[in-house]
Amino acid sequence: MNTHKLELPNQVKQPLSEEREQYKLFAITLKRSPTSELAQHNWVDKYEILLKKVKCQREKLITWLSKQGLRDEVSEIGEPTVFNILPIVCTQNVAKQLSQAPGVVSVSTNQVLTAFSPN
Repeated sequence: MNTHKLELPNQVKQPLSEEREQYKLFAITLKRSPTSELAQHNWVDKYEILLKKVKCQREKLITWLSKQGLRDEVSEIGEPTVFNILPIVCTQNVAKQLSQAPGVVSVSTNQVLTAFSPN
């Protein structure tokens, strides 16, 4: 799974090792496109449409985090899947506030995504 450091303007601090303990892996479930919108497309086109939309949602979420002043509490955001799951390493505070972000359906801890974690 590809992971990327969260790149936001003016981000200068990475969490200290003792602060890292408060960072946890969460799975964000993003809002999915209506099935009626995809019905007329073949599976290849559906995949491309879903991936494009979920990547756009990821970028909007990064912008939202910045506007909310939460960027210092996010260590990493992974690449989204066509299943509308976005892995994020952040504080519990950010995880709670993410439920208010546009396009977010739910936020949960996810033991399945253990391969995605801060080093």
